[in-house]
Amino acid sequence: MGVKNLEQLTLGDLQFLMALERAGGITKAGETMNLSPSTASRTLKRIREILGDSCFLNVKDGLVATEYFFKIKPVIQDILERMQGLNPEGFSPEKCRRCFRISSMMAEVSRIIGGIVPTFLQQAPFASIHLAHHDNEFEQVLSGNVDFAILTRVGLPPDIHYLDLYPIERVVLFRKGHPLSKLGRPLKTYDLQMYDRASISTGRHNHWAGPDQSIFPFEKFRERTRLTTTRFNVVWEALEKTDLISICGYRAAEIAVKANDLEFLPLPSEIAEPNIWNSLIWGERAHQDEGCIWLRKIFAEWGQADTKRVQKLVNSQGYRH
Repeated sequence: MGVKNLEQLTLGDLQFLMALERAGGITKAGETMNLSPSTASRTLKRIREILGDSCFLNVKDGLVATEYFFKIKPVIQDILERMQGLNPEGFSPEKCRRCFRISSMMAEVSRIIGGIVPTFLQQAPFASIHLAHHDNEFEQVLSGNVDFAILTRVGLPPDIHYLDLYPIERVVLFRKGHPLSKLGRPLKTYDLQMYDRASISTGRHNHWAGPDQSIFPFEKFRERTRLTTTRFNVVWEALEKTDLISICGYRAAEIAVKANDLEFLPLPSEIAEPNIWNSLIWGERAHQDEGCIWLRKIFAEWGQADTKRVQKLVNSQGYRH
């Protein structure tokens, strides 16, 4: 436990600690920073874990600061005063040296991050992005451990904010020279029912019926699934060497065909796709953060442009890659 652990806290965390001292209660402090009671509680829990001290003790009339808080209070005040002096006019991308933390394990995330990085670096040449995967991404964004997560927008908690990036257009991925590629006509559902599958798992429970259930309605759950993994390259290598097929998003398939000797085709037209989007999500802290607001605009602009790009390809008849 020491002052050096303050380096792991965000400016919002430091402001929240000062708000706690002034308000004397979690709910009141959260209100001053536009945080819901649950978000404020999670924020304090995370701060306590990082600093190794409760910082505030519960008493009859609210919260009282610990000796440790009074020890670090001058340091917190100094940091906040210096930051205000460095940037009195608010967030400035060209001066930003912040590392934005993003969590995702989607295969398509490389397409998304690769799409926004040029604009990101052009506008904020000293800032950076740290992309990783964390378990329970909802909890990660709500607690403030990450600024954003990128995932399929299903089953979101009520206090999660989100930005839809693009609707999911799914395709059938298989090796070059696969019998499906030689049909010379659009795929039919019975064509796919002849082949076993490889599946990429995200670790989340699906809240919607995917195309697998429509294609294989009479089989036992995953009876025809011969390979399940969270590693995308494992599936792609397996497809390249077998007659397995895999159903994935259009952008994931674009990445796969560049990495392996694969190709893809549209799902059969009789398979109804649900209206599901891949989205950027964030918690209340990031919702108020000026840097995160700026970065969301970059994601929004990329999402609009890439949606048009893919929709044009999907609408073209008989596309193949």
